[in-house]
Order: sequence, then C-alpha cells, then structure tokens
Amino acid sequence: MDMQNSTRLGASSHAAFTLIDLLVVVVLLALLVATILPALAKTSLSSKASQCLSNNRLLCAAWRTYADDSRDLILYASDNPGAPNDAALSSYA
Repeated sequence: MDMQNSTRLGASSHAAFTLIDLLVVVVLLALLVATILPALAKTSLSSKASQCLSNNRLLCAAWRTYADDSRDLILYASDNPGAPNDAALSSYA
C-alpha cells in the first residue's frame, strides 16, 4: 500500500529534472562563462595589438616606397595651410 501512495503523490518511475537541478546547471554555466571571458578579452587585446603592428609595418613600407620613388621625400601633411614645409613640397608637385 505504501507503494501505491507514493505513486499517487507524484513520484514517478522515470527521472525528471527538478528546479534545483536546473539552478545548479545555470550556476555552473555562469561560473564557466565568468572564467572564460577574461581569457577571451586578453585574446582580443592581443589580436588588436598584432593587427596594429602589422598596419604600422605596412605604412612604413608604403612611406619608404613612396620616398624611393620621390627623390627621398616623404609626404608631409599639415592642418596649418602655409606651414614652412608646404612651400618646399609645392616645388616638387
């Protein structure tokens, strides 16, 4: 008779997830994500740094190539029209 009473109260023969099981899984996933995020941030920062170095190398190569083709003159840019180097460079244009 005890077996029949336990079946009637909701205890079934197949296993199911309870709310506690679900909460434990969510907490474990949150801990996993919290430990992985700093590593991903470092990877992102490292990839940005390597991309910056690569861009810098390419710009230096482009400036050197420009200077080789332009009698060893490097392009000068200024926000101030009429700066001293503007007159010197305008004679080569």
